[in-house]
Amino acid sequence: MEIGAGRVQVAARVRPLTSQERDEGARRAVSVRGSQVLIEDASTLSNLNGDEGSTQTRESFVFDWCHCCGGDGDATTSLAEDEQAQELLFRAVGAPLAEGGLKGVNGCVLGFGQERSGKSHALLGNSAHPRAGSRGLLPRVAAHLCEGRLPDLKVLLSVLEVSPSEGLRDLLGPAV
Repeated sequence: MEIGAGRVQVAARVRPLTSQERDEGARRAVSVRGSQVLIEDASTLSNLNGDEGSTQTRESFVFDWCHCCGGDGDATTSLAEDEQAQELLFRAVGAPLAEGGLKGVNGCVLGFGQERSGKSHALLGNSAHPRAGSRGLLPRVAAHLCEGRLPDLKVLLSVLEVSPSEGLRDLLGPAV
């Protein structure tokens, strides 16, 4: 994605099925084709234990950038695949955002989705495997901003979580 002056850009990242979803026989109802996210018609989906039927697209949405973690299949991702997906997200969204910031362009990343849809994972990374490769978008952007920069570089960063049940929470503040 290129940073467009005055233009809001939207990226979509589709998470893989969780182990629990796979165990329950769930099948992915969302897929990515190029810059489109396709929502399949639930009536044409079969579970993993059922017959493979043809699916029909109910809705499609076009974004500036899309990625389907775990490919288009119904598999969960390995740690290596997760690291690759995090790097793709950084290169497509984070690096242009950071470079725009260095040129004086304000930037914002908004993670939107239902509970447990992967927002915190995409932004912060895999806390169970805190190595460099499993870092999320924000730690990668911070590292990119600090690489070979002048010591007087000033970066202001806020990371907020808005939840209907918990309200507003500062994710960089002290744990409460």
